Amino acid sequence: MSVVQSGQGEVTIYIGGVFASPAPVTIKTLLGSCIAVCLWDPVLKVGGMNHFMLPAASAARTTPTAPASARTRWTFSLAS
Repeated sequence: MSVVQSGQGEVTIYIGGVFASPAPVTIKTLLGSCIAVCLWDPVLKVGGMNHFMLPAASAARTTPTAPASARTRWTFSLAS
């Protein structure tokens, strides 16, 4: 499951997840080597977030994975 309702007004997305809403909600994710994009449309008042992983690099170009302490927790709140 890539999107989970984690509480009242709160959604957590995982790898491959995408969520958008016109209602006020907090969208959370945990990033390591993945990428998240947050977008807000001020005209339609709709915002959202996705969470995706880039394809693996070739063995010659691979760098060590960041340690857990370097991972970042992101929270994006949609407010009206």
